[in-house]
Amino acid sequence: MAKNLLLLYGIIFCLAANNVSAGVSDGWEKHVMGDMTSPIYLYVTDMDGDGDLDAVSTSTMHPGLFDSEVAWYQNNLNEGGQWKKIIISSKEPDENPITNTNGIVVSDIDGDGNEDVIVCTGRVTEITGDVYWFKAPDDPEGQWERFDIEVDVMNSYFKIYTIDANEDAMDDIIVGGNQGAMLFINPGNPDQQEAVWEKVALPEDLGETGSSLYLDDLNEDGKTDLLNTYTGAVTDDPGNVSWFDLSYNTADGELIFDRTMIAPELIRAFDVNCVDVNEDSRKDVIVTVFQQPFIYWYEAPENSGGIWTQHLI
Repeated sequence: MAKNLLLLYGIIFCLAANNVSAGVSDGWEKHVMGDMTSPIYLYVTDMDGDGDLDAVSTSTMHPGLFDSEVAWYQNNLNEGGQWKKIIISSKEPDENPITNTNGIVVSDIDGDGNEDVIVCTGRVTEITGDVYWFKAPDDPEGQWERFDIEVDVMNSYFKIYTIDANEDAMDDIIVGGNQGAMLFINPGNPDQQEAVWEKVALPEDLGETGSSLYLDDLNEDGKTDLLNTYTGAVTDDPGNVSWFDLSYNTADGELIFDRTMIAPELIRAFDVNCVDVNEDSRKDVIVTVFQQPFIYWYEAPENSGGIWTQHLI
């Protein structure tokens, strides 16, 4: 309940902020890409292979139950034209819509050379969520086919990424949820109706995991690592910040999660990212704090077992 209330407060804050008149600072020019009711998450990539960056977005209206639209906007600026909206998943009830979409990522899930779209869903007032992927047509403006990865589970999902966790040259999916972060292993035949994605929960032996994720090579060993925050709610349910060194044992097919706590108790830890802040050739971690006027950066220790030093930005 505490987790749900915390997220609900955040949505109310965001809705209030949307009522503030939006101005444009000096030197900046605003361009309208296209229409979408309540867009929430987006991903930028070249969808049609023409060398220009396009934008892909989801729409939703929290905290109620609303049909969502998933669409991408084709960049035609080099041709002197307007952005063109191509619908991936319609919000129209007669077209089997999905509801309450959140995070979105673009990746070639089935290995056919086309960029597919993966989305997750969740509600702030209920613990329920889904993960879907949309198979891209050969014609970028054609019909997209939806495949269910997981539906109607007790977890509200918000951020989503792809990673080849088991080194089989197929992209797997990692999703952050308010009931824990989950990894879904690509079955190798994801566009077959009988395909089953293996679900692996990120281990919570050192503390709970949460809905915010970021992927980077944190220790610069050539592999992608996972950053995660758990928001918590109140003083007796503190949040945390951690990172996972993910490896795969090919001999026994085992995924190995080596978790390091960066901040074992950071109340309302929210979004997370990483960059070498102090230019010492080590990746530091930046964290926002939900509904508090703080942004922190954590200085990476010289050795892997050292203490991460908190600095206020």
